[in-house]
Amino acid sequence: MSLLTLLSTSQIANLETGQIASFGSADLASLGTNQIGALTSTQLAVLNTLQLQGLTTAQISLGVTSTQIAALNSLQLSAFSTVQANALTTDGIAGIETTDIIGFKTATVASLKTSQIAAFNSSQVAALTSLQLGALTTLQVTTGLDTVDIQALNSIQIGGLNSAQLGLLSTVGLSVLSTDEVAALSTAALAGLKSTQLAGLTSDQVVGMTTLQISSLNSSQLAGLTTNQVSKMDDADLAAIKTNVLSGLSTSQINAIGTNQVDALTTLQVGALSTLQVSSGLNSDQIAVFSSNQLGALSTSQFGALNTNTLAAIATADISTLKTTMIAALKSTQVSGLTTPQIAQLSSAQISALSTATLAGLTTLQGMALSQTQVALLTSAQLSALATNVLAAFGTEDIAAIKTNALAGLKSNQIAALTSDQIVGLNTLQVSNLTSAQLAGLNTLQVAKLEDADLAAIKTNVIAALTSTQFGAIGTNQV
Repeated sequence: MSLLTLLSTSQIANLETGQIASFGSADLASLGTNQIGALTSTQLAVLNTLQLQGLTTAQISLGVTSTQIAALNSLQLSAFSTVQANALTTDGIAGIETTDIIGFKTATVASLKTSQIAAFNSSQVAALTSLQLGALTTLQVTTGLDTVDIQALNSIQIGGLNSAQLGLLSTVGLSVLSTDEVAALSTAALAGLKSTQLAGLTSDQVVGMTTLQISSLNSSQLAGLTTNQVSKMDDADLAAIKTNVLSGLSTSQINAIGTNQVDALTTLQVGALSTLQVSSGLNSDQIAVFSSNQLGALSTSQFGALNTNTLAAIATADISTLKTTMIAALKSTQVSGLTTPQIAQLSSAQISALSTATLAGLTTLQGMALSQTQVALLTSAQLSALATNVLAAFGTEDIAAIKTNALAGLKSNQIAALTSDQIVGLNTLQVSNLTSAQLAGLNTLQVAKLEDADLAAIKTNVIAALTSTQFGAIGTNQV
């Protein structure tokens, strides 16, 4: 047994530092907890790492005081094993100087109990190195660190957190991070964030995220963003979202994209939108600022998903740039939403691409908006699909522009719906090509408006279709 054990606490406290420095680790380990507690800060300061490594867990937990721990420097703290560190009291932990806490090895930090981690004050937490922070277990992070501790960390320390640690921080804990600290998070660490955590970030934090960070988010994470967060995204960030991730946004999130952000969407992103996102997400204001390239990136199914309001919002100048396949995909319920200037802007190829089902949806005002050139392009099948009120809205010049072979497509009820002025507007060649059924469809007022040359041009086998009532409508000036 070492004779040192016979010394009283007062004798221990009065030993010279040189004497203390001469103790062997076994000598030091033989001291009782009261004797250890009697050592002064000055005496402890001369202990070397080998001597400190000889301290027992009982001496550390029952003898060493917070004042003594505060006297140890970083090199001395580095001597503590994981077992010895675990023996430190919470008061002892709280007594460690912020300048010395870096002495703990990462393995030692990882071995600390959650109560010990919780005993660290925010200044001590702020003094931990990135490696020490990275060594913290998920349990230590969730139970030991609070929002004040998180707020005390700098961007380099935050950047050292791994995905598992980051994924366990509360939304409150994340919300206290500065924009620089959020921007410092690695993409690997960001992968650990849950959608609820992302939704808890402030708009400023989202704006502060780098383009690389935004591009690393997966569908589930992006779907967790609030509409306000989406509306605050920078153009570069919005453009960086992967197409397969963008398609996971809700219609509300799509709707939240501001008109000042729309131009940031790439053609690939536009083409990746689902029909639901197009039909229920995109709004009129957004479509109104779509470029011709963005509109051209829409597939026929996407274009077919636009509602009447969004269709009407397409810039008139961009209408003629739409692919004919898009125009052909228009439903009758959609075409009625096009404005008259948009109708007037349709190119020859687009007019030819209009299906009979689409044309059936034209309104009277839209019919009036068609130019002579556009009317002249209509085929017999297209003409036969037009409603009688649409035909009746054609100007006399429009009627005269209808090709004779196309005129053959008009049904008898369509012929009967033509106004007297339109009948007068028919040229002799058009009248001469009317079929028996079409001629039979003329009412007496229309027959009375036929000019002499028109009557003379009617084929003999066709004029026989006129009824006696129709013949009776022919005026003496026509006979």
